[in-house]
Amino acid sequence: EAASGSSIEVMRKLGYEDADKATNRTSELFNFAVSRQLEISDAGANFVLSPFDQVSVRKMPGYRESGQVTINGQVFYAGNYGLSSYTERVSQLVKRAGGLTPNAYLPGARLVRKLKLTDEMIEARKEMARKDSTLHLSNTDFEVISINLATILNKPGGKDDIFLEANDLLEIPGYLSTVKMSGQVLSPSSTVYVEGNSAKDYIYMSGGFANDARKGRIYVIYPNGASASTKGGLFFRRYPKVMPGSEIV
Repeated sequence: EAASGSSIEVMRKLGYEDADKATNRTSELFNFAVSRQLEISDAGANFVLSPFDQVSVRKMPGYRESGQVTINGQVFYAGNYGLSSYTERVSQLVKRAGGLTPNAYLPGARLVRKLKLTDEMIEARKEMARKDSTLHLSNTDFEVISINLATILNKPGGKDDIFLEANDLLEIPGYLSTVKMSGQVLSPSSTVYVEGNSAKDYIYMSGGFANDARKGRIYVIYPNGASASTKGGLFFRRYPKVMPGSEIV
């Protein structure tokens, strides 16, 4: 469907006679036009292919693959939507889905994007996990892009209102009332969010630090995918702020 019949190219290796001469040429090129009904000119019809010829059928410059995105959670019409253009933004998708419900928790909105992981990328992730056991890494082909949905909807088309790509998933949860504890605490668990509690308060609610906990490496993962780490040194540490739906690692 995407083929351009007007630009079919055959590349042929130089013959012995040509290769024996000192020139800048590396191959011979031949171009043909072929219609959708496979009609071709006499010159093309009489052209005989040789061993090692490379035939390239180009793509039409204006052709675009159709793609879909998904929006789930607290919108009036959740589901799959076809991308109307390659410049469609997050705010436009929310509008097409009927807008937000009253229960939408904007700080928890996040965008999940499909990735193509190479073997090198997978090995790099494994090496990072070996060096730091607190890292949550996997071979999944998705990444979470942290977004600020409140800013996006207040200023549609702004720099925070990013362009969507095919297979993107926009998740807008309802209010999240818990905080999750994981890693080197005595009792990893989830607990109710209490306004004003610090990360250290939640750590003690989970039994406190395990013996091998690296106290200076505590970090918080926010529900939109963003994260923040502990600042300071041995005698004074400033722990990240905790909000509903956070995970403390």
